[in-house]
Amino acid sequence: MAERQVVLDDTLGELKAVLPPLPDLRAYGASGLLPAPKLWVGAATTNGSGAWTVDTSSAGFTAVHVPLAVGWSGATAQNSQLFVSIQDWTLTQVRGFANTSASSSVLGLGTVNQWAGNRSVLVWVLGA
Repeated sequence: MAERQVVLDDTLGELKAVLPPLPDLRAYGASGLLPAPKLWVGAATTNGSGAWTVDTSSAGFTAVHVPLAVGWSGATAQNSQLFVSIQDWTLTQVRGFANTSASSSVLGLGTVNQWAGNRSVLVWVLGA
């Protein structure tokens, strides 16, 4: 069997990841082995409102079992940690938002989390 490598393109300037060769991918759900699983791996950068989108059309999914997204900020302070959520997904894209735990006062009435612009979001999508 030919050696396979998945390389995450370093378009974010601060992110580099190379996964070792993967054996034949097997994925399991509650009912057992998932037929013909595919894994899409990529990254996005949030816009000024904290929104992000990835285009997964290169995988040619006919089904999406689970998308996962993780924020990567390199921050060490507790009040600068990145929180990422997935808004929705289709066979060709995943969209979501990111914010930080840093807060700011709104008219002196309390605090709200700040949207995190220009942050890195790592995305994995398991599909078929």
